[in-house]
Amino acid sequence: MNILHTIIRFAIGAILITACTGNVVREEARAQGKIKNVEAVSDDDRGVEFFGLTYRMGNDSSRTEMSGVDVTAVELGGSSENIVSNDTGYYHLDLAFGKRYEIFFSIEGAYTKFVEIDTRFVSEEERQAGYRMPTDMNMETAVNGEVFDFYSSEAIGRARADSETGILDWDFEYTRKQKQKLERLKDVAI
Repeated sequence: MNILHTIIRFAIGAILITACTGNVVREEARAQGKIKNVEAVSDDDRGVEFFGLTYRMGNDSSRTEMSGVDVTAVELGGSSENIVSNDTGYYHLDLAFGKRYEIFFSIEGAYTKFVEIDTRFVSEEERQAGYRMPTDMNMETAVNGEVFDFYSSEAIGRARADSETGILDWDFEYTRKQKQKLERLKDVAI
């Protein structure tokens, strides 16, 4: 499988998870010089590049990048790494193969959200190519206790390697079900 196909799969996952046009915004930011030093995975650093923009959606569907968002990768049963999104909302983490991660996004006044990334069963062929996972995150203002509890206890997205193919990909069915649960909670709050 070529790297372009892998990038396209994850770009689609990022759009479904964040319900936004993250790649378009990311390319616009790159063209304006807001995002720098985003390169292909080098031969020495094969793994998963997990990166994107943190932002807040306005009532008019406008999108504003958010700086200062804590992005924390917790290796289950291991260590953690915390970074802060920069002044354009950009963040970047390098994840190793053979690990399970929960990646949390948090900033005061917004819901804390997290995604699960399981790189344990990625095939050797896929590991040679490396992965890039562009994932933008909407940092919604926290106004509902039940929604807060949902985001705190359940991942909003999950990526795992398929046991037959060894290909790491987003679980779109899981994401769809999570969105349905969230919509029901938000409808009850109205």
